[in-house]
Amino acid sequence: MSYKITGGKEIEKKLNEVKKTASTQREKALNKIGQIAVGIIKRNTPVDSGRLRNSMSYSIGGKVFEYKESAADAVLKNKANEHVIIGTNVEYANKVETMPSQVSGFFLRSVDAIQPMADDILEKYLKSVIK
Repeated sequence: MSYKITGGKEIEKKLNEVKKTASTQREKALNKIGQIAVGIIKRNTPVDSGRLRNSMSYSIGGKVFEYKESAADAVLKNKANEHVIIGTNVEYANKVETMPSQVSGFFLRSVDAIQPMADDILEKYLKSVIK
């Protein structure tokens, strides 16, 4: 005894459409998170020459965004499309982050503010896939 279920091709087509939409929405969400996160970090970055603040950038899929000065100062390229990397490649950034002063911990304080915002953005963009 057997029973033939049809519609497999249609289901596969629909799943591929959802996968493509999810990928597009993920990319949009990660870019939005990167833009907002860089802004938050820049607001919290102490300034002497401005090099550290201007070097804050984000990277997704092999592309680096938001750097204003030397590309060598920007965050290293992230080749993955599944996450965003936010930061800088300025060699003295860690010293500024850990120096004993009122501005120490500027990056970690920024990350604390970024995480809930990132969660909200991801949820919003991914809900549009499931509509």
